[in-house]
Amino acid sequence: MLANSEAFSGIGVDDLDLDSVATPPLTTIRLPRREMAKAAFDLLIEANANPEMPKTDITLPTELIVRASSAPVEWAGLKRSKRAK
Repeated sequence: MLANSEAFSGIGVDDLDLDSVATPPLTTIRLPRREMAKAAFDLLIEANANPEMPKTDITLPTELIVRASSAPVEWAGLKRSKRAK
């Protein structure tokens, strides 16, 4: 068993309620679920009206919520490249 985030880093997706109360609290990526649902619904309506419509890509913002389950890169014994700074 790993004792702490210096030995192992983990993240989740969706910022579930349990993420903040887990031990250690889980770093997560918060997704804009309401905006995702609206975009999917709008595309469905549009595709129904126009079956020949081209593929559509949609980019929505996400947010990284850093908590205790992830360690900075330096803690993991790795060095950041100049590009990553």
